[in-house]
Amino acid sequence: MRTRFTTSLLLTTAFAVTALAQTARISGSIIDPSGAVVPNAIVDVLLPGGAKPILTTNTTADGLYSFNSVPSGTYDITITATGFKKFAERGIVLSAGSETSVPPIRLDVGGTSETVEVTEGRLAVQTSNAELATSVTRQQIKDLPILNRSPQGFVTTQAGVNSSRGGVTIINGQRTSFTNVTLDGINIQDNYIRTNGVDFSPNLLLADQVAEFTISTQNTNPAAGGGSSQVTFVTPSGTNSLHGSLFWANRNSALAANTWFNNQARVKRPFLNQNQAGGSIGGPIKKDKLFYYFNYELFRLRQQAGQQRTILTSDAAQGIFTYTNAAGAVQKVNILQATGQSIDPTIAGLIKRIPTQGNNVNSGDSTGSLVRNTQGYLFNQRSNRDRNNITGKVDYILSSSNTITGTYAWNSDLLDRPDVNGVGYSLAPLVQNDDKVHFLSVGWRTNPRPNLTNEMRFGLNRAPALFISTEDFGNAIIGSTVFSTPVATFRSQGRFTNTYNFHDNASYVRGAHNIQFGFQAQKDFTEPYNDAGITPTYNLGISSANTFGLSNTQLPGAGSSDLTAANNLLATLAGFVSNYTQTFNVKDQKSGFVTNQTQDRHWTFADYSFFVQDNWKLNRRLTVNLGLRYEYFSPVKEQNGVV
Repeated sequence: MRTRFTTSLLLTTAFAVTALAQTARISGSIIDPSGAVVPNAIVDVLLPGGAKPILTTNTTADGLYSFNSVPSGTYDITITATGFKKFAERGIVLSAGSETSVPPIRLDVGGTSETVEVTEGRLAVQTSNAELATSVTRQQIKDLPILNRSPQGFVTTQAGVNSSRGGVTIINGQRTSFTNVTLDGINIQDNYIRTNGVDFSPNLLLADQVAEFTISTQNTNPAAGGGSSQVTFVTPSGTNSLHGSLFWANRNSALAANTWFNNQARVKRPFLNQNQAGGSIGGPIKKDKLFYYFNYELFRLRQQAGQQRTILTSDAAQGIFTYTNAAGAVQKVNILQATGQSIDPTIAGLIKRIPTQGNNVNSGDSTGSLVRNTQGYLFNQRSNRDRNNITGKVDYILSSSNTITGTYAWNSDLLDRPDVNGVGYSLAPLVQNDDKVHFLSVGWRTNPRPNLTNEMRFGLNRAPALFISTEDFGNAIIGSTVFSTPVATFRSQGRFTNTYNFHDNASYVRGAHNIQFGFQAQKDFTEPYNDAGITPTYNLGISSANTFGLSNTQLPGAGSSDLTAANNLLATLAGFVSNYTQTFNVKDQKSGFVTNQTQDRHWTFADYSFFVQDNWKLNRRLTVNLGLRYEYFSPVKEQNGVV
């Protein structure tokens, strides 16, 4: 068994879950005009414009109060105590994954029928723990310019975040796998490949799917696992007021310029037409009780990407090799006749599938007006993308002691991948990503006693990453040709990654102690598959066993590079095989190695953790944070015993 202990200053850096990170914490104290504490005062938390409290507690004997597992957002607080005027403070902002320390509230002597109201929010300075965390609000997400509407782009705007030498985002100089990324408390990373976890999430979140996010970079609460830094996204919730929005944006190539190389080759300007449209609506089904939020956004991209291939000249396709001798004279030799060979039928079939006329004379081995054996061929290939993002959320406040919340998000992404193949001439790429991601987060917060809070949350993120090829590979793939083969050689591969989270977290307030404790679990199921290599690949070339190669006597005056090029062309046209490769995979424990069998594995991994933390407020100016985290990481297993 492997175990790991952590404190509030030393956090785990392996797979785990985030417990209270999707919610916020608020704490403060109540004093009278002389500065003495006010015990047993009633502290209510209300939604803006609300008449009924959604949370209620009483101050301790030390005049302290705290609320844990509170959904992030803006709230009003009211204080009621016998012998004092009622106090109300409006517009207190709670950020996900962090604690808001409200400055001490001083009550005035008087009757509770009188109310002292603070409408301008006071600056709340974090004084109750050593966390370093910053939040980006929904208004900032909406107002700041962002081209692709992805809120993950704002992560790099925060202190301590920058790009590594490899171009990926890192926090405080640590590995990208040391950062945990969640949405409503559920991990949304690709837990099969976490090397770019800060920049990429298979959920492809968009701006209207995120109410705010918080980055915790140091001294994170022991309730938060999975990394020494946390990126916490929260979906929007409905409020007591009805709000909605609609938008549409378009980009196109109508006034764009063509590329220099396309102009030279007389290739048309790549087409571009991009549309983004969507809307959101949120509000009350019943005020102070039941709320909803719904969002839909579509992304439609129609564009082309320039591609370059190498083709044979008309002479070379017939076996006529062109070179320049030592005197600078252009020579032509039919290398098939010189060696008594003929064009292989399979190669002849491939040549029929490639263009016969190049349009880039400065590519291949042709330069300017001198056309030799190969030329460049430029063309525009389709590179479209269709996305749909849907989010729905319901918050149900049964009472000031019980709240249920649920979020479901779905996104589809159909993406052309012209970038994975440097070969093929199809105007529509034969490889696509076709992914549909399902996300669910359900939470129940309860206060069985004023000083005891418990939150249970379950969620899942089912995130495929599929590279699907529609190429017909036949019985074999021919490789190492001197021209770009018309066969799109990339084979289908991908992975299905399902992540399941469960946590039960509690907080208990007693005197000057605010104790948090809980159990958390994350289980990952990953099925990677790969067809690479299962079809035989015959690579062409002149090998040491081949006696039909050209010599200098057959190419008078040719240099060594020309002789090599001529032999490569001969090997391609005649179909000389230099080597053969094929991958054999096992189907199960008893199958042995099977021909044309996809490599398919079913990996499982689990992380179970317990934590406890005590925020001990020695006095109004000094708080001691004590924490401990225990984690058990299960061995990685293949469900069918195939490794």
